[in-house]
Amino acid sequence: MTNRLIAAAGMVMCVAVAAAAQSRESVSVESAITQQLMALNADIDAAVVRGDVAFLDHALAADFRFPHGDEWTSGGEPTLVDSKASWLASVKARRTPFIAREVGAQQVELHEEVALVTGRIHVRSESPIAKWRDYTVWFLRTYAKRQNRWQLVSYRTVHETFAAP
Repeated sequence: MTNRLIAAAGMVMCVAVAAAAQSRESVSVESAITQQLMALNADIDAAVVRGDVAFLDHALAADFRFPHGDEWTSGGEPTLVDSKASWLASVKARRTPFIAREVGAQQVELHEEVALVTGRIHVRSESPIAKWRDYTVWFLRTYAKRQNRWQLVSYRTVHETFAAP
């Protein structure tokens, strides 16, 4: 009887150790994916500043959508809705000459092959319109894992603030 209890306790212990190791491995993989997505997210904004259309072409999904502005959060229409092609054309033409797009406060929510990334971007530009020279946007970006790599599918501004003139 004692030997059976010891054997049963040993099996329970082995299962618990294996489960804990698997849990640590899962957390480690999730952490690595989170770091990868946060880096990709910041790299996308750096590419916009550089005008690096080749990088963006690879990072954006074919069905990418970018509704500009936060008016939609209060029932209004977006200022503009870019597709992948129109956003790449805008970046290439440097319609907004960005000085910086500093990404911060990022959080990642993973759902297998889909990830939601939230955060804020402090934007500085050489826009002829004063309010667009220094502003901050809070965003929700949706990434999908396609062809074994993460791609940005959707970029929505959820709030924007403007620096005092």
